[in-house]
Amino acid sequence: MILKDLRNERGWTQEHLASLIKVDRTTITKIENGHSPSIPTAKALGKVFGIPWHSFYTEESEKPA
Repeated sequence: MILKDLRNERGWTQEHLASLIKVDRTTITKIENGHSPSIPTAKALGKVFGIPWHSFYTEESEKPA
């Protein structure tokens, strides 16, 4: 899953998404730049987008956000 694509499909800014899941905008930026979200953040993202939370983890993700 590519967070930026999901966010843009809905016309949301990083700030709006961050407010929905109660994180700082920089967290969204880090995730969109390839960092793995924390498990609570991934679960919140999954809930907001209606997809499995583990979809936000890829083999390419190396660093936690």
